[in-house]
Amino acid sequence: MGLQHSLAMPSKQLSVIVVGAGIGGLTTAIALRRAGHKVTIYEKSSLSHEIGQGITISPHGGRILQRLGMDFQKARMTDYMGTNIVDAATLEPKAPMLDQSGWGRQFGVRMKTAYRIDLHANLLELARSDKGEGPPVKVLARAGVLEIDADNASITLENGETIKADILIAADGVRSKAAKHIVGNDCPEVQSSGTIVYRFTLPTERLLNDPETAHLLSAGAGITTFNVSPKGDRWLVRYYCRGTELQNFAMYTLRTHEDADRQEHDLRFKTDRASLRREMEGFHPSLLKVASMASDVLPLWRCTTREPLPRMSRGRMAVIGDAAHPVMPHIGLGAVSAIEDAAALGALFTNIPASATDTDTDTATLVQHRLALFSRLRAPRVAVYKLYSDCPFFIHAVQAQRHAAERYMAPRDLPQTQAELRPWYMGYDVYEDVKRALGEELLAA
Repeated sequence: MGLQHSLAMPSKQLSVIVVGAGIGGLTTAIALRRAGHKVTIYEKSSLSHEIGQGITISPHGGRILQRLGMDFQKARMTDYMGTNIVDAATLEPKAPMLDQSGWGRQFGVRMKTAYRIDLHANLLELARSDKGEGPPVKVLARAGVLEIDADNASITLENGETIKADILIAADGVRSKAAKHIVGNDCPEVQSSGTIVYRFTLPTERLLNDPETAHLLSAGAGITTFNVSPKGDRWLVRYYCRGTELQNFAMYTLRTHEDADRQEHDLRFKTDRASLRREMEGFHPSLLKVASMASDVLPLWRCTTREPLPRMSRGRMAVIGDAAHPVMPHIGLGAVSAIEDAAALGALFTNIPASATDTDTDTATLVQHRLALFSRLRAPRVAVYKLYSDCPFFIHAVQAQRHAAERYMAPRDLPQTQAELRPWYMGYDVYEDVKRALGEELLAA
């Protein structure tokens, strides 16, 4: 049985509730819409103030977005062509430039960078559009969810209304309580980490027009630069987004938990230009000039993490993305892991046979079974993503997390060296994984 979304509409149309209209929730809605199902998203915000800044999309995520109808050019995504690693104090190279222009040939789609607002807007359009396969997704803003019922796939809104469906997907971010409904009282808590990120964007033209900063872009369009402190505990990442219009900056600093807790309390997730410059003490004057161009008030991201969940579904509900597995940003797998979750759900619920859903009880049983299979496929992989992502960019994650990763996946299914890490996750095909799992079930039946 093929799993391509271009296949005919399924014999059985299911009703789906998605809680949360972020990247994971919207991609899930699109995937299930294209599988022919009736999807409604409930989002507590007004959807008018999506947070900006840049985001990277690795090839395995890009292939999914492309398959779901994303137009990279329309979304103003930028090709990620290579990486420079330089000394933040001297701007001297610490290693030869890594040429990544061939990743498109190797993995089917080049790595992309995007402005989060643009990506979100395009996903929202894909979900709502009258064009494309399946019924348009209904997106309800200012619809906060008060209670959820995993066994009955129902939600109760803040206004007291109760809505039921065949499938319930929780994609409501890191503050979600959904995981506790899946795992129970033993659910691991979301915790703050010692990684703090200062984020800002600047127009490319502004940097090019200033003789103190123009040389920072001399490597050319699509080249990312890591400006690394001598101790390796701080680094300023710069990459293109919104085509070549913007430069996205992210200043990473590693702190003790005590220092990070104090800063989070004092700054309450906001910081200023003076604080950014203090974090960049000892950096090259050109980089300090960049900091002086940033806004007076900047978003401060205290990265969060959680020990892996033992499962991601219960009854007729699944939890995805940050609501299930908040991932540290060190290797750029946060958004992509949520996109993979979405693709897996779309594939698992493509071509539902009418003979298997003659009654409500049959439908509920099939949904529970497919969501349990989703959990078995996704929980181990996102656990390993989390473990590798816990290691800062310059730590050899494969070696550092070898024994921990082997608790979730067999050694033969894991990268064996650091050089194998990127091909391991960038070459992964979630659709093939679902196809294999469904095929094995059919053979066993």
